[in-house]
Amino acid sequence: MIKKAVILTLLALSFSILLFSCAEYDADIINGGGSSPVAYVNGETITKNELEYFKNRLRADVMNSYISEFSCEYSEGFWTMDFNGTTPGQELFELSLEECVKAKIQLVLCREHGIYSDISYEALYKKAVVYNDENSQKANAVGIKSIGLSQFYSYYLNNGVLLLKNRLAGDELKPTDDEIERQLEGLSGNLKSGRSEDELYNAAKKLAVDRKYDDYITSLCKAAQIVRT
Repeated sequence: MIKKAVILTLLALSFSILLFSCAEYDADIINGGGSSPVAYVNGETITKNELEYFKNRLRADVMNSYISEFSCEYSEGFWTMDFNGTTPGQELFELSLEECVKAKIQLVLCREHGIYSDISYEALYKKAVVYNDENSQKANAVGIKSIGLSQFYSYYLNNGVLLLKNRLAGDELKPTDDEIERQLEGLSGNLKSGRSEDELYNAAKKLAVDRKYDDYITSLCKAAQIVRT
């Protein structure tokens, strides 16, 4: 019973921190206060808003990880407490910057392949706002009704990546027969059950493309030139 109470307390605390952070972050976008650069990746700007977006998404995970690993309690100075030579705040910053770099590299590829023309954080936010405004005026809007403004960046990133994979699948990421065969062999019995040979082949091909894409992005991230401001 005590353990359950602790878990519920952590969840409530995480949720309240997330709500407060999102409110601050939305105000920054609206007022234009978060466009200052915090880093550059291959010459592309990573803004304060982008960093804060991922910090908001990762904050609860980092907090819960430290509380669990070090059996500590959340307090006012939690983010600057020293734990074995690092602080939760430092780890949150590094993890968030890593996500920023990965996102920016993928969005640059989306721009290069004509998926998005403007990949700036502010432009994608405005794009979501316009989409929501236009959809609210349509009685029978097709597709999703609205894009959550606390998740818009991930929405456009994930959708861009899907289109990017489809375009690269016939060229840079085109899997070999051997790569597809390896994925076919790895499919579990549940996935194979009731599927035709064509369906299995297409599923294996998609998995092979996903694998090549992940390896490709990992290699680009490792080779990226990152400059912190």
